[in-house]
Amino acid sequence: MMKDAMYIPTLSDMLVARERISPHVHRTPVLTSQFLNDLTGAELFFKCENLQK
Repeated sequence: MMKDAMYIPTLSDMLVARERISPHVHRTPVLTSQFLNDLTGAELFFKCENLQK
């Protein structure tokens, strides 16, 4: 039995979805830490989803 092909969303689909959910989204900050960057030798970014309402 053959399964249905998976639908791959287009950029247009994503932009429409973004517009539809935008009134319900609480934007959270992205933070960095020079200490952790120095410790790891990489540039790290932390998305603060713990601040989500």
